[in-house]
Order: sequence, then C-alpha cells, then structure tokens
Amino acid sequence: MKPAKTAAVAAKTAANVAAKAANNTAASVSGDDFFEFRIEDNVPLPVTAKPARYFPFEKLKSGQSFLVTKDQRKGLRQSLAAYYVASGEKRTVIMRKQEDESIRVWKK
Repeated sequence: MKPAKTAAVAAKTAANVAAKAANNTAASVSGDDFFEFRIEDNVPLPVTAKPARYFPFEKLKSGQSFLVTKDQRKGLRQSLAAYYVASGEKRTVIMRKQEDESIRVWKK
C-alpha cells in the first residue's frame, strides 16, 4: 500500500471510530493491519466445559495409573494443564512414553 493511501485509510478509520464512539459505548478499533475490533462492556465470560472430560484425572488416586494409546494421545498434555488450572491441584501426575508409543499416566 502506498504511504498516501495508508494515511487516508488510517484517517478514515480514526474518523469512523470517533463517530461510533460518540454514538455508542462500543467502538471499533483498528491496528496497524487495519483489523477492526469492537470493544464491548459487560459481556459475561462463558462457562467452560470440564477440562478433563476425555481423561480420568479427577478419578485417579495416588499410586494408580492409566494407559493412553497412540491414537488417544492428542490433547493429553493440554487437557492435563487445563485440569491443573481448573482444580487448583499441584502437579501430581507423571507421564512416560512406553515402547509401543502409548503413554502411561501415574498419580504420585
């Protein structure tokens, strides 16, 4: 984009934002890449689903383990991290890759 055209687009965007802000508490804001974002107040946070719905982290007791096959591994680490955040539990799970590429998960 030519500098003059870029300045014209930026000026038009700024005028657009100012006009919308004058008429509404929500305004569109654009950055260097000219993406527009609508800033809104009082939007409630969504209720999250159970983070460990695929893996039995909540049911696992100390000394127990379960096996996750190679086909089931997708999302295991992310699910475990979400479980720790949601439960507030300290890191008490150990994961080790097995010879057949599955993963064994133990609770300390």
